[in-house]
Amino acid sequence: MYKRRSKSPTRKDNRAPTESTPSRLEDKPRIDGLNRATPRIVPRQQTTSLTEDQPALVKDKGSGRNDRVDQVDRIQRQETVQTGERPVRQVRVGRQPDVAFGDQPGLQAKVDYSALVKVTPDTEENFFNGLNTLLGSDEELWPHVESLGENDRWWLTHALYLHASNRGTLPPEFDHAAAVARLLKRAGRHTTMPGDPDQAFEREVLSVGGWAGSVLTRELKPPPDQYARVIDGLYNPRGSGGQAIGPLKKDVLRDTLLPALETMMDTEIGYWRRGDEPLEAEPLDRVRGVASYVQDYVARALGPYPLACQDGPYWEGFRYADRVQSTAELPTEPEHLLNYLRNRAQLIGRAAKYDAPLVQASFDGNRAEDVQELDRLLAEFLKGERIWRSVHVLIKRTGAHTGGEGNISIQPILPNETWGTKADWRWRTLRTLVHEFLHRLAHPAFTAKATTIGHGQVLKEGFVDLLTVDVFAKLAEDVGKSPELCRRLLGELGLGTTPKDSLMHADYGQASDSAETIRRAVGDKNVRAAFFLGATHLIGLP
Repeated sequence: MYKRRSKSPTRKDNRAPTESTPSRLEDKPRIDGLNRATPRIVPRQQTTSLTEDQPALVKDKGSGRNDRVDQVDRIQRQETVQTGERPVRQVRVGRQPDVAFGDQPGLQAKVDYSALVKVTPDTEENFFNGLNTLLGSDEELWPHVESLGENDRWWLTHALYLHASNRGTLPPEFDHAAAVARLLKRAGRHTTMPGDPDQAFEREVLSVGGWAGSVLTRELKPPPDQYARVIDGLYNPRGSGGQAIGPLKKDVLRDTLLPALETMMDTEIGYWRRGDEPLEAEPLDRVRGVASYVQDYVARALGPYPLACQDGPYWEGFRYADRVQSTAELPTEPEHLLNYLRNRAQLIGRAAKYDAPLVQASFDGNRAEDVQELDRLLAEFLKGERIWRSVHVLIKRTGAHTGGEGNISIQPILPNETWGTKADWRWRTLRTLVHEFLHRLAHPAFTAKATTIGHGQVLKEGFVDLLTVDVFAKLAEDVGKSPELCRRLLGELGLGTTPKDSLMHADYGQASDSAETIRRAVGDKNVRAAFFLGATHLIGLP
C-alpha cells in the first residue's frame, strides 16, 4: 500500500537464511544484522594440495606437496590465538562444496581456503596488500585492516580470498575496489564466521561483496525487441489504437475521479465503524512476532535474489519486528493527506470497477501539466470537511511503509464484522506484512524508475503486489499443512481456515495486470533481478 526484537539465545539465530536451510517452526528468524556473531570452533578438514585457480600470491612457489602438508600439520598443532570464546586461526583445508545461487552454469562459487594456511601474523600485511593489487588496486590495504580485531581480520582474510578466487566469473567492468570497501566495512559487523553451517559465511561474503548480484543479473537477458513496444505501452499507456493520448479533459477528470474516490472511501470507512462500541484491539506484539517470521520466509521464498542485494536490508541490520508500529502513529499533515489521495487516484483511476476515470480523462502521467492538474484537483477536493475527515481516518486505518530506514505501520484494531471474521483479518494482516516488507526490499534503482514512466503505479504497487501473491500463496499452503505454524502466525482461531479468495490475487487493478503481462514477457527471474537488484533493463526500462 503506502509506501522487539527477541534476543537470539544461540549463535545459529544470527545467520542469514539460505535456500538450502529448511525452516524449523521452533526457530526464531535467523536474520539478525544488529547482533554480532558468537565465535565458534571450526572443525578440521582433510588436507589437500593447493589448486591452480587460487590467487597466485599465496602459493608456495618453491615447496612441493609434502612440504605444504607438513606446514598444514604444524599450523594445526600450534596453540591458536584466543579471541572471545574460541580460537580463530584454524583453516578449513581442502576444496569445499560449491556455493550455488541458482541452477544455471556460472552461478556457483568455488570454495577452497587451503592456501590460507600460509597467512600468519607475520605475513598478513603482504597478504592483504598483495590481494588488493591482484584485484586491480594500487592502494595498500593493510593500513585499513591492521586496527581490526583478530576475529575480524580472520573473517576478512577468508572473505577477500573467497572473492578473489571467484573473480574470473565476474564481468570485466565489475568494481573490485567497491567490493573490497564493502567487505572491509562488513568485517566490523559480520554475522557469520568461516566454517559456519549451510555455507552461511560464504553467502554473506558473496552477497555483500556483490558477486552474487553480479552473476545473477549477468545470466539474464533483457526482453527481445518484439516485446519492446508492448511493454512500453504498459509503462506509458497510450490512447485508443495505440495513438498518443490526447489533451487532458479536465472536466471529465473532475466529474469521474472525485465521485469514484468518494465512493471508495465511504466503503472503506464503513469497515471501521461499530456504533458506540469500540473495535477490538489487535496486539502489535503478536504482529511483531509474525513480522520476524515473514522476514526470514521471504528470503527463502524468493531466493536467491533478496539476499543477493549487496546493501539490502538483510545485510544492513534491518529487523522487521523492530520496525512495526501502529497506523495510529502515522502523520496526517496536509502533504500526507494529499499523498493518500494520489495513491488512491492511481489505484482506482484505471480500474474498470470505477469506470477508469483517468483513462476517460486522457490523463498522461508523463505530462507534467497533467500531474499538476491532478494535484490541484485533489488539493481542492481535500478542502471539503467531510473528505478531509475521511482521509484522516483512513490514513490511521491503512497499512503503510515509509521510505529509507522508516517504519512499517499495521492496524492496531480489527475491522467490524462486515469486513469478515477475525481469522479473515489475520490472514489479511499476514498478507499486508508480506506486501509492506517487499516495499522495503525494493531496490532504490527500481523504485526510482516510477517517476520516469506514465503509469508509475506499475512499479510502485503492481510488481510489489505480484510478488506478494507469490509469497503469500506459498505461505498459505505451508500454514495449511502445519497446525503449529498456523498457531504461530494466526493463533488458535486460524486453525481450519483459509484466506479469502481476494487475498490470493494481486489487487492493484490495471497496475497489477500490467505487471503480470510484463512478467509473462520477460520471465520471473528478470522481474526478481530488477526488483531486488535494480537491474531494470531486464524488464524493459533503461
